[in-house]
Amino acid sequence: MARLTALWALSESALGGVLHALKVPLMGIVMAGTAVVLVTLIAHYASRPREILRALLLVLVVKAVGSPHSPVTAYTAVAFQGLLGYAAYALGRPGYLTSVPYAVVAVVESALQRLLMLALFFGAPLWEAVDEWGQWVLTRYFPTQAGTELSLAWGLVAGYLAIYVLSGFAIGVLAARLPGLLARERAALDAPSLGEAEAAMAGAGALDPEPVDRAARARWRRRRRWRAVGLAAGIAAVLAATVALGSDGEL
Repeated sequence: MARLTALWALSESALGGVLHALKVPLMGIVMAGTAVVLVTLIAHYASRPREILRALLLVLVVKAVGSPHSPVTAYTAVAFQGLLGYAAYALGRPGYLTSVPYAVVAVVESALQRLLMLALFFGAPLWEAVDEWGQWVLTRYFPTQAGTELSLAWGLVAGYLAIYVLSGFAIGVLAARLPGLLARERAALDAPSLGEAEAAMAGAGALDPEPVDRAARARWRRRRRWRAVGLAAGIAAVLAATVALGSDGEL
């Protein structure tokens, strides 16, 4: 629990600053996705869902100390993700029915945060806020299409939101499966080694011990290596592509 909370605080105070310095577009997917995965793990290992609220409070304090320059919207996003996670996992344990909707809403909220801030905190009429937000999306991600007709503008905005929705769905599936994957990896690490297994069987007096499946162990190790390589390559490709696109560092 403490390690997961510390990792969440580190990602909010350090990772966000790095992504902002690199001017990575769509950084809301990375930040919200990291928070969703960590909150899901906290809910899985915690005895009560209220542990999420305690972790959220600590994360906000660390973020305020470590990144005092962060805008109010950053704290709003973190608080929303934590409170939404508490509400989701108070209704049920982490799984597809809770993690996927939680991830989709949390990720899409980071995309709609500017619209929500305009409408709720600055008192802008909803449709004026929608128009301003749509123009902001066009100017930031499609500068050559700024000032185009409304139908085209909303088509581009729909595509922008679709990226967040699909990303949230994928993150939710990963968050739902991650506790089981970690449990299997830990069980494999805790399993006796080949030599220990043979020594145990020999010590038990087995005249004809059953041979250990070396090929299965080798296949499992190869699959684990390839999964790690694929994950690292995917993260590197996403970061390289987003840095190449360039942006002003906002969500």
